[in-house]
Amino acid sequence: MMCASGLRTLMVILVAGSLGAFAAPAHALFGFGGKDPAKILRDVEADRAAGDLTTAIIELKDLLQEFPDHAGARRTLALSYLDVGDGAAAEQELEKLSRALGTSDAAFQIALGRAYVLQEQFRRLLLRIDADPGFAPADRALIHILRSHANTGLGDTAAARAEINEAIKLDPGNWQIKLELARISLLDGDANAAVKHVEQVGNPIAQLFPVRMIAGEAYQAAGDLDKARRAFDAVVQLAPEYQPARLRRAWVALLQRDTRTAQVDLDFLRAQNAEPILVRQYQAVAHYVDGRYAEAEQTLESLLRDKPNEAAASLLLGMTRLELRNWSGALERLEPYVRQFPDLRVARMALAEALIGGGRAADAISILEDYRKSHGDDAELAKLVSRAYVTIGRLDETLAVMRDALESHQDDPVLAAQESLARIASGEVNETIAELNARIVARPDDLPTLVALGAVRLHRKEFAQAREHLERALVQAPESPRVLLLIALSHLAESQAETAETYIDRAAGMGIDVVAPRTLLAMLYLHQEKLDAAEALIAGLIESRPGEAGLYNLHGIVLGMRQNTVGARAKFTRAIELQPALIPAYINLARLEIDAKRPDSARQHYLAALQFAPTDSQILNRLAELDALTGHPGAALDRLENIWKRDPGNREAALRYLRLLVARRDLAEAVRVGKAVADRFPDTAEVQRLLAIASLERGEVRTARAALDRLIALSADQPDGYYLKARLEIGEQHEDRARTLLSKALELDPTHVPAVEELARIEWLAGARDRALDLAVDLQRRLPERAAGFTLEAALLMQGARPLDAAARFADAMDREPTAALAVRRAGALEGGGRPDDAVAVLDDWLTREATNAHVREALALLQHRLGRNAAAIAGYERLLEDHPKHLGALNNLAWLYHAQKDPRALEFAERARVVYPEHPSVLDTLAWILFETGDKTRALALLDKAVALRPDNAVFRYHRAAALAHAGRNAEARAELERALHDERFVDDRVAAQALLRQLR
Repeated sequence: MMCASGLRTLMVILVAGSLGAFAAPAHALFGFGGKDPAKILRDVEADRAAGDLTTAIIELKDLLQEFPDHAGARRTLALSYLDVGDGAAAEQELEKLSRALGTSDAAFQIALGRAYVLQEQFRRLLLRIDADPGFAPADRALIHILRSHANTGLGDTAAARAEINEAIKLDPGNWQIKLELARISLLDGDANAAVKHVEQVGNPIAQLFPVRMIAGEAYQAAGDLDKARRAFDAVVQLAPEYQPARLRRAWVALLQRDTRTAQVDLDFLRAQNAEPILVRQYQAVAHYVDGRYAEAEQTLESLLRDKPNEAAASLLLGMTRLELRNWSGALERLEPYVRQFPDLRVARMALAEALIGGGRAADAISILEDYRKSHGDDAELAKLVSRAYVTIGRLDETLAVMRDALESHQDDPVLAAQESLARIASGEVNETIAELNARIVARPDDLPTLVALGAVRLHRKEFAQAREHLERALVQAPESPRVLLLIALSHLAESQAETAETYIDRAAGMGIDVVAPRTLLAMLYLHQEKLDAAEALIAGLIESRPGEAGLYNLHGIVLGMRQNTVGARAKFTRAIELQPALIPAYINLARLEIDAKRPDSARQHYLAALQFAPTDSQILNRLAELDALTGHPGAALDRLENIWKRDPGNREAALRYLRLLVARRDLAEAVRVGKAVADRFPDTAEVQRLLAIASLERGEVRTARAALDRLIALSADQPDGYYLKARLEIGEQHEDRARTLLSKALELDPTHVPAVEELARIEWLAGARDRALDLAVDLQRRLPERAAGFTLEAALLMQGARPLDAAARFADAMDREPTAALAVRRAGALEGGGRPDDAVAVLDDWLTREATNAHVREALALLQHRLGRNAAAIAGYERLLEDHPKHLGALNNLAWLYHAQKDPRALEFAERARVVYPEHPSVLDTLAWILFETGDKTRALALLDKAVALRPDNAVFRYHRAAALAHAGRNAEARAELERALHDERFVDDRVAAQALLRQLR
């Protein structure tokens, strides 16, 4: 449909040729000084004839400044304003002329009517402009055309036709009537009638640019874009400054995906500040067509801030966000649009896409099925409905939709192929293939059947057979880009990159979008480590589709493989800028951060991705793994539990959940979950292994033995089952059986570290200490670059009360695999050997490498505390809290140390610890003892009651509770607590004080 300003300007141009009677007389009406107004007006007319209206207007305004009463100059100035589309200025000049001369002839009426049209003052036009019976028939006809235009602008096409009928009576041969009829037909939605009226205008009139303009509109509405484009090209060539023609040509170019031509016109219009809303909207469409979705989104958001009710822009923004995979953002625009315009198919299908992507496939089915019932079916709609059904696992409905659609679209090869794949997915594998083969026997050259068979064979990874069917299909349809791409995919699947590229290039030559298959080709090059070929292909794709976010992500992968992490990070970041919901880019950025040992930054990338895909199992699994590795197992556990409950068939999520339960020693839950997962995946060895570990730790021997027997049956050539069963036999005090099982494990893998460690422990406890040490030395020989053998020897030496020898072996281990855990163990050995300053030095040295390591920082603070260096311990805990504000040990121990120093901050930190860890028994005990010694003994006793209930085996907690009970006068209970505490040989630090209190109470 023609834009409003285009119609107004066109109408002005149509009537301009009939205003000769209104032109200025050549002679001067008044006496002038030395200037010759007649000569100036001749120069003005020359400028106007040459199209230089700007110069003409300047000359006329200069002339009227000196000779304000020159009627001819004012008339010509009014006409010039009309010609440049400035209706307000034209009206002002015409009103001045009317007041000066009192004129109201036909030419004046027509000019004033043109001014009203340009300003959309349609009611004023109908009130003031009328076809006076005294006017000449031709002038009256022009006035009726103007009035027709005004009525159309007000939505009254019936009145518009009545005016045109009057014009026909007065001047039936006037070619402008045909154009007005074409315009009315366009506005009535009858494009074919509009084309008929335009084509009735004969030459040479048909070559005039107003005629070409309406012809372009008519052809565009009728769907003949080539003729429309030629018409608008002719108008722009005749009148390069004519903005409506530029605007319409830009739109047709966009419909033809010719964004270069469209951009030329849009740049021109933007420079002229013409139709700013439409120009911005078309610019967004250009970005969209080019795949520059982020730029399209930015343009549309800006436009809608200025014009929030612009429905077309809102629809396009929803579709743009759909391309960006921003499901919630797309729904925000598409849902209200479809409520307002429920019959627009493209909007409803876009909304369904967003609903499916956003996890609301059932809602998508509802809106699509509703539309199918009221508007009938088509192939594309059927494909989308069936996809929604597949998403929620309703294969029966999928097949029903496909079969219904195939009844009326039997020749659609894609629909036929999808129907066959749906049948296979529903379990009808052999039946489907047999039916397709029977069809092909009956009709050997049936294109849909050949394509369906090819697609089925591809799905079953029978690539050679797939190509056989697809090559036969290509004989039937040599210009089918879809068949070419399917053949290309079959070659890609077999790593035949060059052959695949040949077929992709053929498909590209037919105008189909081949970004996806070429992207697959680039990925194949990556798999083959042909980085130069991959990067060259990706660079070419980016040049042709600069807004395609996935290409930048792929380029980032190439750069990452080249170890160019800076470049890779920039590409991944650019991909997210273009498509904020591109999940793989977030994952790739997180990988870079993990490799750079920045886990917190990696976590932020995963969390950002979850904003767009809150139920994405891949992200949740990775985030849970990261949480577990970086000391946030609770968050990881919650995430994985949610995944597993939502999708029990997700084996990866189930395994991660089970692993984390075992790692956290949530053994009861691990056994429960392990049994459920083992029932679902009985042939997965890792499930049996994890179930066995949890059962062993829980002491559920029967469950553990069953899981281990199954594990050994599934993986008899792997050592883990034998090693774990050896642990079970040790628990049952069957050391000889355990030795046999461990020997079998080491026969399969002599470097199985846990088996070596377990066997060495058995030998050590049996008194064969030299044999145990020999096992450690043998492991060092077999794994000379690993720390395991040296760590084992060090651990045995610690048990043999040789801490300094152990410290030396820990040092050897650290030379091979320097870790924070080994640094802490080496420091412990040095402290045990009487060299505490060396122990401090080891921990200090590690902190120079990794200043924020909580494990080492806490170990150093504890060591300083044990050495009585409380100031250093306090400083260490304070620094630990700077890096880890919720660290349990730092909060609790710092509160204790502050209390020992009589520092009033003790209570503050104890309370902080309670807020963060409200049920932790050590936190409860610390807070309670500080309260007890600072006067709040009642609250202290309540907290100690809870601490002892949580940890009844802790003698210190019982001593503290006894003191609180004694103060409350509950001496019998206090004595009982003290006796239980003193019975524990591990109770050393406060033993003397406890004994003294017990004597007092007796």
